[in-house]
Amino acid sequence: MNHTEAVRLQAAEKYALGDLSQAVREEYEEHFFDCAECALDLKAAVAFVAATREVLREEGRATSLARDPDRVPIFAAWKRFFRPLVAVPVFAALLLAVIYQQTRMPSAREVTPLAAAQVSGSSFLLKSGLRGGEEKTIQVPRDQAFTIGFDITSLQSFPNYLCQLEDAKGHVLVRMPVSSTQAADTVYMPVPGGLRDSGTYSVVVTGTEGSASKEVQRRTFTVEFLR
Repeated sequence: MNHTEAVRLQAAEKYALGDLSQAVREEYEEHFFDCAECALDLKAAVAFVAATREVLREEGRATSLARDPDRVPIFAAWKRFFRPLVAVPVFAALLLAVIYQQTRMPSAREVTPLAAAQVSGSSFLLKSGLRGGEEKTIQVPRDQAFTIGFDITSLQSFPNYLCQLEDAKGHVLVRMPVSSTQAADTVYMPVPGGLRDSGTYSVVVTGTEGSASKEVQRRTFTVEFLR
């Protein structure tokens, strides 16, 4: 499962509500642990569902006590709220797991492509080629913003593209939509806050058309920090 499919399926909401089949749930679990945006969506969905069920539980208890303060809530009310009472701790545990994940995983930044005339400061041009080839080394001060330039040379044309900067573990750090018109020229991706770690990074280009998507290009480079 990729991010586009997860959004189309409303997977975060359905996962929190327990409405996904086992097969789809397993695919989504495998995906969101590597997707910062889906992890945030799931965090919000879990919090919302847990809070909503807690409110419903309190309302049911208040209604029962108003009818007869000395009487235990009737069976129908107990049955109605039994599942939320059990589910809330489970969702709370999942929420803690997602929060823990977020403290370790950097969130993706949404940016817009820069025109050549707008590029200033450190800019690095990645070589053309769909995959492979000589790996470029970029030397920048730690945490300093810079710009990556590259050409989109897909064998198959798409009306839109999604360009992502990923670290060696596949975590998305920068996400940038690009139109087919913009893709006709060299695309410049700003990295606003620089990078936290040296090492290997990739610019991954995915072609999108409607709900369909296909990775069409991947350029890998190495970052070294200047002293």
